[in-house]
Amino acid sequence: MELTSKLIFWAFFVSVGAVLALVALDRRQPARRQRLAPRGRPLPAPHAEGAPRRLGTAALGRTGTAAVVRDVPTQPYRRTPLWRRLLAVVGLGTITAVLGAIIAIVLAAAAIATMLLLTSAAR
Repeated sequence: MELTSKLIFWAFFVSVGAVLALVALDRRQPARRQRLAPRGRPLPAPHAEGAPRRLGTAALGRTGTAAVVRDVPTQPYRRTPLWRRLLAVVGLGTITAVLGAIIAIVLAAAAIATMLLLTSAAR
């Protein structure tokens, strides 16, 4: 087996491992917990009990009035179909494998060129 074939062979397994790592580690979580707005009732003022009071130039001019949250009817949430999720994962894997193979070929060509230059310079 040639050096290029071995590099492409191992680059394939590295790209498959990268895809599996991306799928396993890509869990989006919100940075902080968000306060839920009560429906049809005003939100508590920012300086109400239990809420931290922030001092700053923007907070000095406020009157402390509460905002009313309106409950507007919307379309119910529908999850993404399973076939579209699978298509996205397969597409991500394909793109990663192709890019990994291209990068492996470029790096293998650079390594082979470097070795050829070094062996020709040593003679």
